[in-house]
Amino acid sequence: MGDAGFVDRFDEAARYGAYLRIVREGDVGAGDTITVAPRTEGITLAELGGVTRGSDARFLERIVADLAVPDGWRDWARRQLARQ
Repeated sequence: MGDAGFVDRFDEAARYGAYLRIVREGDVGAGDTITVAPRTEGITLAELGGVTRGSDARFLERIVADLAVPDGWRDWARRQLARQ
């Protein structure tokens, strides 16, 4: 983003919206169809975003176990559990 304070301001605003993840790498061009498959279970973006403000071990364990959560977040949760 070219703005060193962006991440902190984004986190403080806690306005988590619709984010998409890439499931299969490939080329996408104008007019291509993109399928959005919403999850009906698991950890929400709001829950994940709020975790840095403090969470109990049970929630951290949920993060680690949820394979849909990005590896970076799962690794972070493992480190938090190791500190507890």
